[in-house]
Amino acid sequence: MKRTTKLSRVKPRTVIHSRDEIPTQFTSEDAEREWWATHELADDLLPDDEAIDRATEQHHALIRRLQAGGSGVHRHRPVLKRKRA
Repeated sequence: MKRTTKLSRVKPRTVIHSRDEIPTQFTSEDAEREWWATHELADDLLPDDEAIDRATEQHHALIRRLQAGGSGVHRHRPVLKRKRA
């Protein structure tokens, strides 16, 4: 018996050149997922290496301050209340 397979054709993606082209709201996560499956950001909208390095260092500094219990970083600590009998 001869076996056949369907070749799926990949549709070309729409390139977004402005953030204004991106919907501000989607009806659901599935709708957003479907939209991004057919759209992509243009290279000029992507951050450059310098911006990525700067953000990465800022995040690492914040993590180090959190781990050290540094000043200026406030952790949320829930207040536990006992129920009275």
